[in-house]
Amino acid sequence: MENKKEIFGYKCFFNEKLQAFNGFQYKIGKTYEIKDKPEVGHVGFHFYNDFKTAFRNFILANDKIICKVKVLGDVDSQDEFNCTNKIEILEEVVIDEKTKESLLNELVNDKNWYVREAVARRGYGLDKLINDEDTNVRAAVARQGYGLDKLVNDESWAVRETVAKQGYGLDKLIDDENWEVREEVAEQGFGLDKLVDDKNWQVRLAVAKQRYGLDKLVNDEYTPVRETVANQGYGLEKLVNDKDWSVREAVAKQGYGLDKLIDDEDEDVQIQVFLTILEYQDLTQEIKQLIKNYFNKAED
Repeated sequence: MENKKEIFGYKCFFNEKLQAFNGFQYKIGKTYEIKDKPEVGHVGFHFYNDFKTAFRNFILANDKIICKVKVLGDVDSQDEFNCTNKIEILEEVVIDEKTKESLLNELVNDKNWYVREAVARRGYGLDKLINDEDTNVRAAVARQGYGLDKLVNDESWAVRETVAKQGYGLDKLIDDENWEVREEVAEQGFGLDKLVDDKNWQVRLAVAKQRYGLDKLVNDEYTPVRETVANQGYGLEKLVNDKDWSVREAVAKQGYGLDKLIDDEDEDVQIQVFLTILEYQDLTQEIKQLIKNYFNKAED
């Protein structure tokens, strides 16, 4: 519709240079205009009508700056979103701590979990959000390193996994019923002497990535574990004869047993042998890449 009176609003930017997410660069004091008719989400310069809405989305998007703007063109609106085909960037809005605290205090009680999660990411309201009903929110609290002594016993494995990522409570979480929690414990390099025998192969895989227990894991029943052992350059004399082609391919990547693997029954292994040999040849990177591209295309 035609804009007949002055309209002011607010626009968020994701960095101090006043760049929009599409990369468009704005400057304070400048006016921007396009000839097209504005359409929310597609065409035009987007803005919010009121500061509270702008701040809410500022928190959600983890933006850095909010500017006051003057709307000079036609306007299209959809829910809380608006856009125009002519806009002037007036000034940066400086948010004092008292105002910020008041606004965040409202958002900590927002009905939408993703808003409360965004508040937690900002490190605010953690004493309340630690008891939030939503798993994502409590996990965000854990990422802040807050209340880990409580969250280590959280009913959600995702929250306990986040606690493990903080390096907390590993002596307890090593026995967690959920394998993804135990996997994270292994990735922290804790209790590998126990986790090397874990019933879940993905946990044992994480142990292998820590270069622990390779003498045992070289005989693991699961292919990805043995492949990871080969990627560590261990047990190649045994794995060169592995029953699974992907393990033998991993051996070839290590430059081991190429004289044997060049005649491998699997074509992918043979190709990897050739590519590994290329890495050791005195060829330019350009020529090596051309040959690699050729073989990758052949595999496709």
